[in-house]
Amino acid sequence: MIRPAIRHYHRVTIISVVGLSALMGFNSGIVPPWLTLAFVSLAVLLRGRNLSPRLFRTLAAIVTFLNLGMSVFVGATAYKETQDIVFFFGPLFNAIVAVALLFPVDRKLDWKLCVGTLMLAVTAVIGGGEVSDHLLFIAFCAAFVFYLNSSYFSEREPHERIPEGYFRPFLLCLLAGWSFGIFIFVFFPRTIQWSNPFGLRDRQTLTGYSGGLSLNGTGPSPSSALALVVEPLDSADRNWLAVNGQDLYFRGNVLDRFDGLKWHQTFTAAEPLRIHRVGRPRTRLHGIKIYREPHSNQWIVYPGQLWGIELPYRTTGRALIDESGNVLRAVPGYFRYSYQVDFEETPLHYFGRPELSDDEEEAYKEVPETFAARPFFTKWLNSMDKPKAKAELNDLLLILAKHFQKNYKAVLAGEAKTLESFLTDKREGHCEYFATAATLALRSWGVPARVVLGFRGGQFNRLSQVLEVRDQNAHAWVEVFTVNGWLRFDPTPLVRRIPQFAWLEEFELWSGAAKYWFSRYVVDYNTRTQTELLINIGKSSLVQESRKLRLHVEWRWVFLIVALAASAIWWLQRKKGFFTRGRRKGNQLPGYYVEFQRKLRRLGFYRMPHETYRVFHQRIAHPDIAPSLVAETDKRLEKDLYAA
Repeated sequence: MIRPAIRHYHRVTIISVVGLSALMGFNSGIVPPWLTLAFVSLAVLLRGRNLSPRLFRTLAAIVTFLNLGMSVFVGATAYKETQDIVFFFGPLFNAIVAVALLFPVDRKLDWKLCVGTLMLAVTAVIGGGEVSDHLLFIAFCAAFVFYLNSSYFSEREPHERIPEGYFRPFLLCLLAGWSFGIFIFVFFPRTIQWSNPFGLRDRQTLTGYSGGLSLNGTGPSPSSALALVVEPLDSADRNWLAVNGQDLYFRGNVLDRFDGLKWHQTFTAAEPLRIHRVGRPRTRLHGIKIYREPHSNQWIVYPGQLWGIELPYRTTGRALIDESGNVLRAVPGYFRYSYQVDFEETPLHYFGRPELSDDEEEAYKEVPETFAARPFFTKWLNSMDKPKAKAELNDLLLILAKHFQKNYKAVLAGEAKTLESFLTDKREGHCEYFATAATLALRSWGVPARVVLGFRGGQFNRLSQVLEVRDQNAHAWVEVFTVNGWLRFDPTPLVRRIPQFAWLEEFELWSGAAKYWFSRYVVDYNTRTQTELLINIGKSSLVQESRKLRLHVEWRWVFLIVALAASAIWWLQRKKGFFTRGRRKGNQLPGYYVEFQRKLRRLGFYRMPHETYRVFHQRIAHPDIAPSLVAETDKRLEKDLYAA
């Protein structure tokens, strides 16, 4: 077994550190992939050619200048779009990495590589925050330790070979450090909850639900990124959510005025959140906990008829609510937060006064004059079965639903088109077109109506037992005023998302469950969770009582895991000598020479009792054994046995 030289060790650690930091930048989205790949490739190309020193330094200076300029440009552009300073630092630290890669032999520039890769990795964790970002950061820290170690020795003895068993203490120390860190994290109390301090106030949304509706765009984003995670608070709610979750409506905000292109909200007066309900719910109340992914929207979504809501003051400030039932945060920001909701599943929504004021009734019946007078709109209204003069509301809704179901096709996303093109030509579109057309038709018939934005349904994850609502579940529907409150009416024909690949569906289940578990038991792990963990440890199962999580442990599985771990350690030590390989006690030979002797015995060479190692090595002659290997082994053994 030939030991690699320290210079090769240093080279491998450089590749590992740079590769992991670049991968973290790509995964978190703070560094464009082409930026690092372009400059790393160019650095390798320049170092691999036989160029004169002056020409090489000139090209290196030009590439460095371009790298810094493009990084600053990309960072400034990303900052302008997102208003988040993290996306400015990412390309800047990536530039420092590229500068160091242009001079991989110059040890004085190693500190640039250290600072650049470390800060790029930290920025990626802050900017991403996903479970994959944290796992990559743990691997990066381990690789960074080896890189610092190799840099220390490469400056002194770059051509020396690494001693036998040199990495074993490193690996054991890493395992011990990780184990001790997990122990401290689980059992020592934490009183401060950390949050991302770099997300600024006006960061724009990137999800399908943005709180606005404009008919000049492509509609809700088809992105599969998580927007909400809905956790049931007891087993009954879990079973109910597994059956009904895919058709559950999460109400966001209301829009009441249409200008022919965009919808706007005019009734914006809000007051501190106080929920007063008269009477009792008609059906059973459901309790859920909603985890809202980082988002700049002030709107707080909730399902059904709201009976109770518990919001975190730290991330929402004072929660406000208006007469339309819009719940919003007083303090905007790009944060992840969770809140509990008690609701009754019903198509009716009532909040505020039981009747409309004159201003509200006028606004909810308004159709833009320039829009209503156009021939295509009048022709479209006349194409439907004309309602009777005193038709019931249910009859009007049935006429609309049948007309859309028979003559139109719903798509998840599509090219931008006008409402005229949707109604008369294309006859297909996403939910925003259906909601707009239905609202204008109802208003033309004298019925107060408005557009509501939010999410519809999600996928129940059988692994984590939660409902996952993604960006592609963003939806728009209609609310119609009745004597009992606002009635939900969804004119969009149902479109079920059919997965194309079974393995991709399974991957989404596991990745969604991993993200939920990481957020629930790592990011949101606090003093209360620790107290419940210590109080309830040693019980027999994992249950939930009175909406409090209590952790129980199956001791037979604990004993089985401990027994398996002990057996594995015994086998590694007995059969492989894992913990003592390469260490000599008394006359014990080094591990590499034990393996060398085994190979010789298979070929028929045995050292006689009267022979020294040098004499034994001199009589070894076999085609399968290179003389250089024997000489190298003899030299190493003499050094290890007799060196002071």
